[in-house]
Amino acid sequence: MTDSISFSDYRLWNCLLPSSIPVGPSLSTLKSRAVNVFWTPDTNKAGERYKLDLDSGLWQHEHDINTDAVLKYTQTF
Repeated sequence: MTDSISFSDYRLWNCLLPSSIPVGPSLSTLKSRAVNVFWTPDTNKAGERYKLDLDSGLWQHEHDINTDAVLKYTQTF
């Protein structure tokens, strides 16, 4: 028998990520396991928290999650 570890949330802090994640097997697996993915690009900036939409691969701003408005995060160097 194989032991497995399960979790419901995956959180990323203080890192740069692409504005979208390609839809494919990875997102499908997260969705089938009901895993929520959250991203806080900069913990020093209040209100900058995003949740990954596992259907579209786009990041949703936390305050827009209930209204289904999608925020496309863009990093400028």
